[in-house]
Amino acid sequence: FGGRAVARFVPHTGVCVYIEGDPVFSRPKQYGSAAFQALAKCKQDVILRVLEAGYNVFWLDSDVVLLRDPWTVLPMATSWEGACWKGQRNVGLMFMRSDAQSLAVQRELVARLEKTGTQVMSDEDVFGAVAQKLNLPTYCLPESIDGLGCNGLKWYPNRGSGKLW
Repeated sequence: FGGRAVARFVPHTGVCVYIEGDPVFSRPKQYGSAAFQALAKCKQDVILRVLEAGYNVFWLDSDVVLLRDPWTVLPMATSWEGACWKGQRNVGLMFMRSDAQSLAVQRELVARLEKTGTQVMSDEDVFGAVAQKLNLPTYCLPESIDGLGCNGLKWYPNRGSGKLW
């Protein structure tokens, strides 16, 4: 509330937690806010921990609606697969394989996000830069399949269209 972060990483437990009393849709969580950045850092740290445990990650942000089975359109052949917008990987709609390349990208991403402090840095922008630098093998869904799942104006008309989200 009042501009303070509404999520934090608890180093002793390794768990991201909401600060008690935070309403689900509070203003401070708007894109780019300190609260939004705290959630993004937690999200990326959780993804890193799952990858380090040897599991692949299929991640959908809470504003995504699946319109069909993703396993029928993702080739499952590269380190990173998912939605891209104008060539930029969307970290809110993705599959990431637990392999050496993905781990290297995710570790550097988390380290960079920890260094940003209060700067406005999108985890998506940082991920894209790191993935490009480290040549992460990537498959972007073609626009004919990608229904832009995080935009209600796009997904609602796409229902029944055969698009993914």
